[in-house]
Amino acid sequence: MRSIAALTFGWALLALPTSMVDPSPAEIHRIAWEYQNAANGKARDYARARALYERAAAAGYAWSYYGLATIYSRGQGVNVDFAAARGFYLQAAAGGIDRAFFNLGVIYHKGLGVARDDRRALDYFKQAAAMGLDHACFSLGVFYEKGYAVPASPALAFVWYSRAARSGLPQAMAKLNRFRLDRCERALVIGQRQ
Repeated sequence: MRSIAALTFGWALLALPTSMVDPSPAEIHRIAWEYQNAANGKARDYARARALYERAAAAGYAWSYYGLATIYSRGQGVNVDFAAARGFYLQAAAGGIDRAFFNLGVIYHKGLGVARDDRRALDYFKQAAAMGLDHACFSLGVFYEKGYAVPASPALAFVWYSRAARSGLPQAMAKLNRFRLDRCERALVIGQRQ
């Protein structure tokens, strides 16, 4: 655990001209995240977080594009701007950030600043799920359960919910329990096949 002195020193380094010290984009991003989330003794300061994310993103740090996207999608110190958020999520996704693919899926599924497009959302969820993101696996379960952009398939929904539940995702475990309960209830009806 870092001491307060180390954290203060870290911020002091950021305040120095870049000719004297050049903190890594990862370090700049970490400090931005602390301001965005009021973590590690930092007061919440969205403007400072945004400026630091912009600095790290300009250096090519993909997670900072993701940080900027969250600021714009949540309206933290700025007006909610899903077009800007989508642009930053795309840049983060290009850098391999699984959550960026997932959030692009959410944007297209809900039609946030774009026309609703479940086929495109499905593609983004599949990319995030391939990277192991449990929320993306859960979303694929929902798509297969409800028939969004794919034929409804309880069997495939169960597979995706199972993958999401392996990581302990509570909503996935609840879906699996419901699937099991529904199956048991059908088996109790006399003369009905499973």
